[in-house]
Amino acid sequence: MKKFTDKILIHLADTDATGVIFFPKLFEKCIATLEKFLIENKLTSKLFKSHTGLAVVDAKARYYKPMVVHEELKIEMGVTKIGTTSISFSYKFFNRQEELTAEADIVHVCLDLNSKSKKELPIEFMTTFKTLN
Repeated sequence: MKKFTDKILIHLADTDATGVIFFPKLFEKCIATLEKFLIENKLTSKLFKSHTGLAVVDAKARYYKPMVVHEELKIEMGVTKIGTTSISFSYKFFNRQEELTAEADIVHVCLDLNSKSKKELPIEFMTTFKTLN
């Protein structure tokens, strides 16, 4: 399975009082990685022009090693399932030693932004997302 890979830095604002990444920030990093993939594949303007959104309907994470301030991490994003109206992404976070530090799974449903009802994923999006499947 091909993955989209990105590098991130854990900032002070990403951490909690213990100095490790605050759990909602992990999901923020996942969504930022998806956004970067959409931008690199020229899909963001197509989302807006077609009044289409990708709403999160399920999310879970597993943490294996602490991710601390100023640590650089690699994120690998892949697609685990493509439905007619939804898409599931997996994210893996690795430290500089290539150790798996966390995993996350996020399911998005495709929405018509005007009616707020689900709609089929546009063919162009399915084709692009299948490159990660």
